[in-house]
Amino acid sequence: MSYTWTAPSGSSVSSGANAQNAIGSGMGVYSLTVVNPTNGCSFNTTAAVTQNTVAPTLTLSPLSFTTSCSTSTVQLTATSTNTNVTYAWTNIGGGLSNNSISNPIANGSGMYNVVVINTINGCSATQTSTINSPSGAPSLTITSSALTLNCNNTSQSVTVTSTPSTDVVYNWNVTPFSASADSSQATFTSPNTYICTVTNTLTNCSTPIQVIISSNTVAPTIAISGSQTLTCGSPSVTISTTVNPVSTYTWTGNGIVSGQNTGTIVANASGIYTVNITSSVNGCTNIATSTITSNTSLPSATISATSSNSVITCLNTSVTLSVNVAPSASYSYTWSTSNNNSSISTSTSGTYSVLIFNSTSGCTTTAQYIVSSNTIAPNISASNAVIPCGSNTVNVVSTSTDVVTYNWTTSNGSIITNSLATAVVGSAGNYTVTATNVANGCTNTAIANVTQTNISAAFTANPTSGTAPLGVNFTNQSTGATSYVWTFGDTNNNTAVTSNASHTYSTTGTYTVLLTAISGTCSATATVTIDVFSASTVVIPNVFTPNGDGYNDVFKITTNGIKDLTCDIFNRWGTKIHTLSSVNDLWDGSGSVDGTYFYILKATGYDGKEYTEKGFISLFK
Repeated sequence: MSYTWTAPSGSSVSSGANAQNAIGSGMGVYSLTVVNPTNGCSFNTTAAVTQNTVAPTLTLSPLSFTTSCSTSTVQLTATSTNTNVTYAWTNIGGGLSNNSISNPIANGSGMYNVVVINTINGCSATQTSTINSPSGAPSLTITSSALTLNCNNTSQSVTVTSTPSTDVVYNWNVTPFSASADSSQATFTSPNTYICTVTNTLTNCSTPIQVIISSNTVAPTIAISGSQTLTCGSPSVTISTTVNPVSTYTWTGNGIVSGQNTGTIVANASGIYTVNITSSVNGCTNIATSTITSNTSLPSATISATSSNSVITCLNTSVTLSVNVAPSASYSYTWSTSNNNSSISTSTSGTYSVLIFNSTSGCTTTAQYIVSSNTIAPNISASNAVIPCGSNTVNVVSTSTDVVTYNWTTSNGSIITNSLATAVVGSAGNYTVTATNVANGCTNTAIANVTQTNISAAFTANPTSGTAPLGVNFTNQSTGATSYVWTFGDTNNNTAVTSNASHTYSTTGTYTVLLTAISGTCSATATVTIDVFSASTVVIPNVFTPNGDGYNDVFKITTNGIKDLTCDIFNRWGTKIHTLSSVNDLWDGSGSVDGTYFYILKATGYDGKEYTEKGFISLFK
């Protein structure tokens, strides 16, 4: 519900204008509107405020009275036509039997004032009755009619002054703690109503006067903050007090930072803090204590490797680091890697640090750990090898200065051996050895190239033909051999065992030269033919008869030691009709008629002699 109060003209709603209950100032009719916010329905009502400021009626009797020497008291009566009233009496001089009834008894001269209060509207009326001393009775004054004993003043004193001041005696209804010789001065240490009656010894008239001694030795109340704890996050605490009545403060404790003379201090050390308060009303004191403890010890932290390895290797590629913290508490962790767990795993060497935070005390500490690595590959080398001719295997050897295990594989990945530095292989190819460092598991490889010894025999001869005596140089082009045997093929069965050789042929003929290349038990051979001719000659016939009788049927040039030969044949009109291109060519006269023909011959002998011949040939069939 929502509420709206509206004040009449000349008045106002001093508080609660939109509350269920409001306070208005001024008379009139106040309007209230109540609205239901759910459905918008409203309700209006009014409240009339009237004023009642009529004082109660009061009649006091007697308004004036003079006591006698024999009777110093008089009854005072206050009456009111109103009901619901209370009475409050005060007096200056004399004394009252009761100050809150309508008809107390006044004792002695003085001014007696009564206030009647209407408990309905708070209005009041006041009247005073004057009580005079009788003629001959002393007139009295007192330094104070009401005094209070407290912690500052444990005794109170008054002086009663009489007129006349002579021929009078002073008597107290209750003996004071101490008094002067004539008892006109008295000191009190206990609360009570003390009445001093002064009697004129000449007239025997007396006048009483009273002093009310009350006591206020109640210690001030104090409430103080409970026990607190200093932490790294809160290095100081506030101790507060609630005191009644207002007092002064004196604090003791070894870590007070501020607020020494106030109700609240700030402290930064553990210990017991005591406050002594003194009431500004009665001087009474009270004390309270509060205990401050400390939780500022830094945690102790170490980092250890909790994995099976503490060094990063090729075999163990990561390390797990864990934080150990004492004492046991609730901690949070911030690693240099930004991880927030108590353990991390890393595969990189380096220095790792962690900040540890105690969430209870706010205290922090750090720890660090250096992760090292050993990922250096072992050194490894392998030597190439050659399978000798006549052997089926050869050893390939690897070496390393590290402590390693060896693994040999062929080019297609087949494993030869898993542990030895030397492997036995039986064919040519590339062989890979993998060395694994026993300490860190890292590997390295080397390749050994294995070749097979194969012998091939070959040579060249220069020249391969010529006239006797013919000197020939032989150039060895064999491979894979370690020794050689030359057989030159002439009648003397001449031989040589050098790599290259030379030989001179003295007689004509065709000779086969044999080279045997040898390696161990293996060998290979090669041959070249050498032709040795005599001195060159050319014989050209001048007639032939191709009639088929088997005699002189072809034209053929007879030669000896001729290397190259051409012979062109022309008819009588100069037309070339046939050519002989070598020493073995011939002309059978086919297609030609009887007659004389002309020839031109050119030839070169093995002995270097050159021939140019021209002549006539006669053909008869």
